[in-house]
Amino acid sequence: MADNISIRNIFAEQLPAGALITEVDDMSEHQIYLTSSLNITCTATQYLFSDGLQLAVSFNNGSIGSTEDMVEAAQSMPSTKGYYHYEWMVNVTSTDIRKYICVAPLLKSNQWKVKPSVEFNVTVGSRPIFLKNDSRSSPPVLKFRMSDTNVRISCVAEGDPQPEINWYRSGHELFSLGYNSIEKLNIKHYNTVVSSLEIPSMKNMGADVWGIWVCNASNVLKPDAFYEINVEIDEEDSSPVTNILFVALAVVSLIIGAGCFVWHKISTNQRIEKV
Repeated sequence: MADNISIRNIFAEQLPAGALITEVDDMSEHQIYLTSSLNITCTATQYLFSDGLQLAVSFNNGSIGSTEDMVEAAQSMPSTKGYYHYEWMVNVTSTDIRKYICVAPLLKSNQWKVKPSVEFNVTVGSRPIFLKNDSRSSPPVLKFRMSDTNVRISCVAEGDPQPEINWYRSGHELFSLGYNSIEKLNIKHYNTVVSSLEIPSMKNMGADVWGIWVCNASNVLKPDAFYEINVEIDEEDSSPVTNILFVALAVVSLIIGAGCFVWHKISTNQRIEKV
């Protein structure tokens, strides 16, 4: 890569608009988070530059350094419409970082041109965690009756930046399974999210409601957080099947009782006749 002196000397030189572009994804209000991963794209016109774009980093004190120890992945994209395209995924390793810089070699020259990204602040955020003792959160084991209606399963997570919450069932994202009757409700406040699933009728869900429901919280910091809620059906529940069996047993008991009574009467009459 070009040495630091060469890079500093060419900062003041102007480039034609759009000749060299540096873009940083996942940046909100010029703020990024320590230990997060960023996608950075460099685009350079083939009319001014040779292939072989590189990425540097600028720090608070104005110094420029290599991103070699920060890069998690890098790839050169196919050239299109007279431009080179390079992409990097970098880990934000320091709060002293202020800019990322695309460095491009000039055609038929040993000089390099640079294009810094917009300036940003690096914030120490926090990974998502679940507030399991929060009164708004469902306990790890939740019992319902099949006759229950308008029931709710909830989890509460916090993080900085505010996490996103998705629900999973049997390893699949909930709404990819076609649970159209279930409504998801997220209430957000600062860095906290309360996510609830509202089920209008347990009976209509049938066996699909039993078992493990997983709440997944994620933000730009890894790893994600998971909270499992085991939904059980109350053993004392009077389901339709239970009601049918109960009625059937009652009828059988009545028939047997009536039969015994008739047999007893017949036997008694026969003994009386013999006497």
